[in-house]
Amino acid sequence: MNNREIIPNAEPFFFPGNKIGCLLIHGFTGAPTEMLPVGEYLSEAGYTVLGVRLSGHGTNLDAMVRSRWQDWSASVEDGWHLLNSCTDQIFMIGLSMGGLLTLLNAPKFSPQGIITMSTPSYFPNPFIDKYPRLVKLISKFYPYIYKGEGGWVNREAARGHISYSANPVRSTVELKSLITQMKSNIGKISIPTLVMHSKDDKYVTKDHAEKLFELLKTEDKELFWISGSDHVITRDGNPVIVFDKIAEFIKEKKN
Repeated sequence: MNNREIIPNAEPFFFPGNKIGCLLIHGFTGAPTEMLPVGEYLSEAGYTVLGVRLSGHGTNLDAMVRSRWQDWSASVEDGWHLLNSCTDQIFMIGLSMGGLLTLLNAPKFSPQGIITMSTPSYFPNPFIDKYPRLVKLISKFYPYIYKGEGGWVNREAARGHISYSANPVRSTVELKSLITQMKSNIGKISIPTLVMHSKDDKYVTKDHAEKLFELLKTEDKELFWISGSDHVITRDGNPVIVFDKIAEFIKEKKN
C-alpha cells in the first residue's frame, strides 16, 4: 500500500449544518469510523460535524511508526481551523487518545465545551511508562505488538470497526509522551467538560476516569458512567446512551 493511500472507509468525514461545530477525534491506531455513528447523530441534530483522521492512522503501520504525538496534535489543529472557518462555536469530542488530544488542545483554542470518552489518565503499561527510552530501542527489533480480537461486548459492532491489527511499539512511547503533555495542560482548562467512561472498560479501566476528573480544575465538570460497553463506547454496547448524553451536554452549554 502506498503511504498516502487511506484504508477504505477510514477517511475523515464532514457534515455541514448550523453554526455550532462538533470536532470529533478518534483513538490510538483507530480511524474516523469509530466516531462516525456519533457524527451522524449530531449531524441529524443540525450541527456541523468534522471527524478528523489523525496523522499516521487509517493508512498502514509504517506510517503510524513515523508519526509523533506532535503530528497527531497538528491533525487536530488543522481540523479546528477548518471547522472554525464555518461555525461560531465548537465542541471538541475525543475518544481514548482523542480525549487526550482534546484536553491538550482545549487551553489553546478555548472551545465552547469538551467531551472525553474512555480516556486514559496514565499509561496502562508500567514497563513502557517507566522505561520509554529502552522501549524505543526495543522497537527497532520488535516493532509491533499484535492485538488479538480485543474486547467487545457487541461482536457485531466490532466487525465495522477499523483499526490496525497491532500496536506499533515506537508509537506507544509517543502515546506515553502525549499523556505527560496532557497532564501539564489539564489544569489550565476552565471550560465545561464532560468525562464519559464505561465501568466495564477492560483496556482503560474506570480508575482512569476518576483520576482524570480529579485532575480537572474547571468548576463546570461532570463524570458520566455507562455500563455494558467495553472501550469503544461510540460503537459498543448501547451507544445511543452516549449520543444522547453528548447531545444534552451540547444543548446545555451552547450559547
